[in-house]
Amino acid sequence: MITALMSIVVAASMSIGAWAASHMEPISAFLNKGIQVELNGSVLQFKDEQGGELHPITYDDNTYIPIRSVAESLGLSVTWDGEANKVILNEGGPPTALKSFNVKEELVSGPMKISISKVTLDPAYKSTPYSKAVNAVVLKVEVENTSGETVNWRPHQGKLVLNTKEQIETAIYHSDPVGGEFRGQVLKKGNIVFEVESNLDEIKSLTYYISEPYNDQSDRVGDEVSVQFELK
Repeated sequence: MITALMSIVVAASMSIGAWAASHMEPISAFLNKGIQVELNGSVLQFKDEQGGELHPITYDDNTYIPIRSVAESLGLSVTWDGEANKVILNEGGPPTALKSFNVKEELVSGPMKISISKVTLDPAYKSTPYSKAVNAVVLKVEVENTSGETVNWRPHQGKLVLNTKEQIETAIYHSDPVGGEFRGQVLKKGNIVFEVESNLDEIKSLTYYISEPYNDQSDRVGDEVSVQFELK
C-alpha cells in the first residue's frame, strides 16, 4: 500500500528556496477537487502547514498529491533541506538529533594519561567528507605520554558498553590516530569514534574501557582503566 501510494506523491507542500526557484518552469495544470485518496478505508484530508485545504493537481494526464499530508498519514516525518534542495522522509518519527555533553574526565595508566572533554551522540558521523555516515558515540580526547620512554597505548581500541546492553569491541575504523606508539613525551588529540547499532535516543549511560599500556620491550607498564558517563 505504501509503495503504491508513495509512487504518485511528488509535490512537496513546503517552502522553496531561491535555488529551487531558479530551476522551476511554468506549467498549465488543474486543481482536481474530484479526486479522493483513501488510506486503510479513511479519506485523507490534505492540509498545508498552516492548516489550509489542499487538493490534488492534474498535469499531463498525471495526478500529483501533497507529499507532506500523505507521508505524515503513513507515519513518516517530513523535513525540507533548503541547502541541499531536497525533501527528506524518515520512518519512525523525526531523525535523531546530534547531542553533545561536556565532560571532564582524566584516566591515568602508568605513564599514560587520557583526558576526555566531550561525549557526542552523532546519528551521521563522517570521519572525512567522503566517508559513509555512521551512527556513533564520539569521545573528544587528548592522549599523552608523560615519560621520556617509548610506550604503546591504544585507547582507540578500547571497549564501550552502553546501558542499551550493546558492547562495542573497537573504535579503530573511524577514529583519529590518537593511539599507538608514543616516543617520549608525545601528546595526541582527536576523536575516538564507536559505531553503534543502538538508538541514540536510548543511550543514557556508557562505560569506556582501555587496556594497559606496554613499553617497547612488550612489558606492561600500567593497568586497565575505565570510566562511566551518565549523559544528562
